[in-house]
Amino acid sequence: MESTYQSLVQRILSKWEEKKVSSFNAPDTHPRLIIALAGPPGSGKTTIAQRVVSTINDYPGPHPKSVVMSADGFHLPLATLRALPNAAEAIARRGAPWTFDGQAVVEIVRELLVSAGQRPVLAPTFDHKVKDPVVGGFTVDADVEVCIVEGNYLHVDEEPWGQIAPLVDDRWLVRVETALARTRVAKRHVAAGIESTMEKALHRAETNDMVNGEFVAERSEGRYDLLIDSVEDMQSAWHVVCVGEGESTPSGTYARGPRCGPPEPTSGDGFEELGMISRSQIIDRHNSHSKITPISLQHTVYSNTSHSLIPIYISTHITMSTNGTTNGTRKSIRAPNPPVQDSIFKQFRLDGRTVIITGGAGGIGHEIAKGLAEAGANIAIWYHTSSKAANSLTETLIKDFGVKSKSYQVDVRNYAAVEAAVAEAVKDFGRLDVMIANAGVPSNAGGLDDKVEDWDHVRAVDFDGAYYCMRAAGLVFREQKSGVGIITASMSGHAANVPQEQSCYNACKAGTIHLAKSLAVEWAKWGGRINSVSPGYIDTAISGDCPFEMKEEWFSLTPLRRDADPRELKGIYLYLASDASSYTTGADFIIDGGYTAR
Repeated sequence: MESTYQSLVQRILSKWEEKKVSSFNAPDTHPRLIIALAGPPGSGKTTIAQRVVSTINDYPGPHPKSVVMSADGFHLPLATLRALPNAAEAIARRGAPWTFDGQAVVEIVRELLVSAGQRPVLAPTFDHKVKDPVVGGFTVDADVEVCIVEGNYLHVDEEPWGQIAPLVDDRWLVRVETALARTRVAKRHVAAGIESTMEKALHRAETNDMVNGEFVAERSEGRYDLLIDSVEDMQSAWHVVCVGEGESTPSGTYARGPRCGPPEPTSGDGFEELGMISRSQIIDRHNSHSKITPISLQHTVYSNTSHSLIPIYISTHITMSTNGTTNGTRKSIRAPNPPVQDSIFKQFRLDGRTVIITGGAGGIGHEIAKGLAEAGANIAIWYHTSSKAANSLTETLIKDFGVKSKSYQVDVRNYAAVEAAVAEAVKDFGRLDVMIANAGVPSNAGGLDDKVEDWDHVRAVDFDGAYYCMRAAGLVFREQKSGVGIITASMSGHAANVPQEQSCYNACKAGTIHLAKSLAVEWAKWGGRINSVSPGYIDTAISGDCPFEMKEEWFSLTPLRRDADPRELKGIYLYLASDASSYTTGADFIIDGGYTAR
């Protein structure tokens, strides 16, 4: 991910998560985040919007489908301008606010708001070859979840543009120095064939685009949530900083005086500099080999929410060249942070997510299902023989927590059956977010006394079954670039606990712990996470038939002197399934009352 846009992306992802949570109690609604990005001609708003959306859509984790819709398509057609009483002025001033169909822009933003999840929205585009709008040239699909609408006048206080503000979720304004904007616009006019020479293009920019830009700046004052200062980059003229007064620069211009920082915010606007997007460099003219020295030219990002400041942190890209040798662009390998909720309660919510739990009909799995359903998750219960218990549990989850739930009979020893059941669950629930491989059986004898067929059975369920579940779910997760795996291992994977002899069980549980660690490294490349939980002695049906004397020895070796109620495990599984554990992968969590701490 290009780090210079990381902060803007994180802002969108955070707001998207907030929007989903706020709309959870309205099941018939389909939330869509709408951002209005405005700025004068030449401010670079189109580039910002396109890069942000591209970054979100390539995000290696859960992300909303995002698009950019330009207001350029709402130019009045040439035929309409020619029919105006002031036709000559209208054509010369094309791009002024009154040469747009502002009311149509308002209506399409309103349609974007109400059509989410219901129907596509057709928007006009602008064909620069014929210099006219194209009706229906762009489609915002019904499943689009984030739409950045970009245009010059989206924040101005003049009607009908002023009607847009209450319809959008976030308002971004790009600010730019006039000289820089003029140069950018003039180059664009030449490239588009609007003017034949740079001289004519500069004149057009000065007499039309800069006039429009001044209008945007004046009439958008204070009507934004985020302010972005657009300054020089390598694609346009050199912008010089940290140069003494009167020193010549490579472009032949002169610095006005020493300047080693970002542009100052407009006086009296109540903003402070909060972060920088470095996009440029300076040539040291005193070095005959054209050594390029890195500097901090930047887009400076400000934030305004009721005049309180929100920090926006954006890391830096620096391009360097020494002695005529290009070293390329130094890019950090740092991955982007996921959106993080401020509320700890929201971090643990699983609203709308789908969880598969194997061995879910009883014991630990039963309590995991109830805990995750209480947090809002839809639950797919996998069982092998306990159909009555599984069906009863799904009914309870639906009744008590208002979630979706369904039971499936699956033999986790059979990969084809596991793969088919995963596909069926995805079809039934529409998605898969978490796979919990919880099914397990104990050994009944030690390594020498165990029958080979019994050894194979325990291994097939406890180890192979865990792998099969993670493989089948992992293929789904990799395709969607997100997903969480949790394997129920055991403290027996860490210690040969006594007095029972269970070599196969111990070995399989140790194997699943390392399986989770290994898969965690593999999955991290595309945004997946996987961890394991190692319970100690738990009061379930599996241990219910154990002799009194055996249990007494367990308790004597456990510092807390007891076994656990399976409900005491709900918290760790909820943590690992939720966004609260977004930086947790490849870990094993021992929940054993201190047994292995001795």
